[in-house]
Amino acid sequence: ALQVLRAAILFAVCLALTAPVTRFYGHAELATLIPVAGLTVLVTGFCSTSLATLERHIDLGRLTVMTLLIQVVSLGVMIVWAWLQPSVWALVAGAVVAALLRLLASHTLFAEAANRFAWHRDSVLAILTFGSWLLINTPLGFAADQADRFAIGKLVTLQALGVYQVAIMIGSLPFGLLGQVGAAVIFPAFSRAAEAGHEIAAVYREFKRERAPETL
Repeated sequence: ALQVLRAAILFAVCLALTAPVTRFYGHAELATLIPVAGLTVLVTGFCSTSLATLERHIDLGRLTVMTLLIQVVSLGVMIVWAWLQPSVWALVAGAVVAALLRLLASHTLFAEAANRFAWHRDSVLAILTFGSWLLINTPLGFAADQADRFAIGKLVTLQALGVYQVAIMIGSLPFGLLGQVGAAVIFPAFSRAAEAGHEIAAVYREFKRERAPETL
């Protein structure tokens, strides 16, 4: 329930920002583009917890296959859409299709049991307490990462901005891949170490020492 609530809040924020952002950039298309693109956040909120379980058990094989297939299909949608009707809507369509496919796969291919809404007060308080700093860090990180697009969007057309975004996506693939590997392997490994009774700080120091370059 908390995951769905978070997605609903983010989607509501997206809707609330639509009118101001549209006026600021002066592109009438944004009045429709932003809410439709925001659907990806809402759809992701309804994904099954089976994906988190696979990451928890470091089941990278099935996760990798699923991610690659979704990327191939969504890229195909973008290419076909751009071929038939060249516009920035091709990028939005690909993102929405990717979110819907991830939602479908999480509930049909990997779910061992059907998800249901639940609310456990102690768990919610633990999550909010542990992740409270993210409320500030996440929007600041997003603003810093997207600052160039915020500025360029004011100076060029949406079509040119779309081309720039595609270039950014291609150029950031290696960095994104490393980040996903880190999130899918390192964090679950630390979690297992904690469950086994090991001190996380000591495990982290050992991890760094084993991978540090030798010095002469």
